[in-house]
Amino acid sequence: MSKFTIFSDRYKDPQAEKARALSGHLHLAGAQSRIQPFDAKFEWRDVEKLDLDLESCDALIVLGGDGSFLRIARLAYEFEIPILGINLGRLGFLLDTDYDYFIDHVDDFLSGAWIKEFRQMLACEVYDSKRNLLWHDVALNDVVISSSQGSRFTSLRLGIDGKYLQTIHGDGLIVASPSGSTGYALAAGGPIIFPHLNLLEITAICPHSLQGRTYIVSESNRVEIELDNYQIDQQRIALYVDGHPRHSLQAEERVEVTAARRQLEILSSPQAAPYSDLDAKLRARR
Repeated sequence: MSKFTIFSDRYKDPQAEKARALSGHLHLAGAQSRIQPFDAKFEWRDVEKLDLDLESCDALIVLGGDGSFLRIARLAYEFEIPILGINLGRLGFLLDTDYDYFIDHVDDFLSGAWIKEFRQMLACEVYDSKRNLLWHDVALNDVVISSSQGSRFTSLRLGIDGKYLQTIHGDGLIVASPSGSTGYALAAGGPIIFPHLNLLEITAICPHSLQGRTYIVSESNRVEIELDNYQIDQQRIALYVDGHPRHSLQAEERVEVTAARRQLEILSSPQAAPYSDLDAKLRARR
């Protein structure tokens, strides 16, 4: 590995001081790097406006927090480039590399000693009643369907592989990947799933039921969600991908979520372990 693009979160590294220091260490070790600051408005498609030459990059390096990583992970997936996340925020679940640790082990990183991990992505598609594809995207963490008007009651029909499962009444529904099990799904009462597994988690948000449970389905299953007849014209229902609103659902539209065809390649320290310091990370969220 010898060529990198460093994406530096302006909120976490306002003056890009850490990004410049990191770039300097890479240069001293014989590698080339370019710094690209970004903020919360950045979308992966914005890269077309930038002269970054990502096709020649060996990896993308992200300085920031979990939210920063999610934004750039979408870009890494699209260009099929490995990604490394360096944590500048509080304890994160997606970024397991400390900044100072990376600086001390730059040579090991460049020699290829770090571990390649592959994370399942989610493919989300929206169809109309005639099976015409209206919209599609991919997510690393989760796909969420809920009211776009704040905390409002929703009624959603859930199916698996063309078979009706149940109608879920509550604040919405989360379909999460194993990586996303420690995000919104965890806050909604879902289980923690180790990230190397390949499956889909379905968790209701504040279900209006004493029997609301999380469903775990295979990566080969297709999760199908439709608005219940009651829901039509009652309020706007939005589809969120990794926390960002992407589509406003209409009557007779169907959302389908599956495992994406490709996985995201993540670079991790040999010392890292899935969900290390789990207790500390959970306490940091209180």
